[in-house]
Amino acid sequence: PQFELSVTPAYQGKEDLRTGGQLGAHSAIVRASYTNSLNDGSFFGLTLGYDYKDYDISRHTALGAEPPWTIVRHIGVGAPIFLAGSGSWGYYLSPALEISRADGAKWSDSLQYGGLVAAIKQVDAQRRIGFGISLSEALERVYA
Repeated sequence: PQFELSVTPAYQGKEDLRTGGQLGAHSAIVRASYTNSLNDGSFFGLTLGYDYKDYDISRHTALGAEPPWTIVRHIGVGAPIFLAGSGSWGYYLSPALEISRADGAKWSDSLQYGGLVAAIKQVDAQRRIGFGISLSEALERVYA
């Protein structure tokens, strides 16, 4: 089994907006993953993510007198699975569930879910080719 953890702080300095005012942000990005390989080349795993963004928006902007949001949180979980097929083929499935919400937003308006399905062919030791499809259902409206 393999475990990975990363924590990344980020700072976006204030920039002038074309429509007036300024925008900046402080962020923290946390990722954790677990992967377990099987003897036939297959693997399964679990990924967790958390993002925190604290926006600094000047009050006199095209967005309005008051900023529409200041703190945005993103939480995500995924479960990647790779199944080694016959010959040089492999199949990948990765369902995911995410929530991205600003403070004050409804949790029910913040849910996103979907997944990726793909088939991959190992052409030679260094090349692969594949095709896949990604489907998702996400928040369609932003409320300020």
